[in-house]
Amino acid sequence: MGKRTEEELQELLAEVTEGKYADLKATNERLLKRIDKLKDKNADIIEAVYQAIGDGIRSLDLPPVTPPRNPKKQKQKKSAFLYYLIFN
Repeated sequence: MGKRTEEELQELLAEVTEGKYADLKATNERLLKRIDKLKDKNADIIEAVYQAIGDGIRSLDLPPVTPPRNPKKQKQKKSAFLYYLIFN
């Protein structure tokens, strides 16, 4: 092998660079398409889950709930009664 000229080296480098660029570009496009497909699948799954949740909630038949009694009022009544007993 003899010495290569600067011009030959530049040509070889350009060929290699163009080939790598084309490969990287093709790989990038292929990966972007896969990402789009996965996003579509995820969007479909998410939509199905929300639909199922909505259907499930609509089909629930919950009985009415009575509000809890206020324990502060009972405590105040007891303390007022005790106050009345102690000081009268």
